[in-house]
Amino acid sequence: MRVTQTMPETQLLANLDNLMTSILASQQELATGTSIQAPSDNPVGTALYLTIQRAQAWNGQWSASAQAASGFMGAADQAMTQLTQILQSAHAIAVAANSGSVNPADLSAQASQVGELVQQAETLANTQYGDQYVFAGTSGQAPWNQATGQWNLTASPPGQVVFEISSGVVVAGSVDGYALFQGSVNGAGGPGILSPNGASPAAGNVGVLQQLESDLASGNTANLGSDIQLLEDAIAHVSAMQADLGARMQRAQSVSAMLGQLGVELTKQAAQVDSTNMPQMVAQLTNQQAVYQAALDIGAKMLMPTLASLIG
Repeated sequence: MRVTQTMPETQLLANLDNLMTSILASQQELATGTSIQAPSDNPVGTALYLTIQRAQAWNGQWSASAQAASGFMGAADQAMTQLTQILQSAHAIAVAANSGSVNPADLSAQASQVGELVQQAETLANTQYGDQYVFAGTSGQAPWNQATGQWNLTASPPGQVVFEISSGVVVAGSVDGYALFQGSVNGAGGPGILSPNGASPAAGNVGVLQQLESDLASGNTANLGSDIQLLEDAIAHVSAMQADLGARMQRAQSVSAMLGQLGVELTKQAAQVDSTNMPQMVAQLTNQQAVYQAALDIGAKMLMPTLASLIG
């Protein structure tokens, strides 16, 4: 085969074109920090990276749900802690009033203090997390109507607020507000913490807190012993419901922590598949540029001056 002058020139240009393509690819990889610019760069790595991305998407959804569950139940837990403190304060007032050393003026002042505690308990009944009432189930309705002094939900809330925190793992986030505030504190058909439907002492079925307020205001110290016992029952009642909530909170928090660790591992795996080794790539680009320059220098000696000047 006859070798013409144009054949070395064509081969040189093709080699230079290939070298420049490699240089541009290296520069692109350095600029983006990712080693896979197109599926054809690494078909196996691309498939693995897409699998990791799907896992990251699911993990992100479950993690957000677990955090929402923890936050929702945390709001209820904090409210229940405050409710216990209210009951403890009422209990301390009742014990002081039952000591026999108080006068009518003292009893009236103590009744006012308990009245304040009643209002605080009513406010806690409407505790919200975001725009959700934590003691109202899925009803979306404020449990307590502070304008009328009535409980809006006449029975246990319709439906549990639930959170899917992992594949097939669901945790109930709700606390039954009706059972908490209206349910019998002693489990024997006794009163709840707050009076239902605006009931007054004269109407019967009075909440523990309102009954204490009424007894103090009327000077009915003979009933304070019963009030004290019911308050102790109420504290135990809240504690039992809070313990159940605490177990669910712990489960959600444990799953949330596990999902957080999984997210870190998935990020590491994605980086191993797609991230650029910067020092190695810088060295590779430097070498490619040196080879390209060397090819130009050699080509300048091989080719006609006009062609060398053109491509140089």
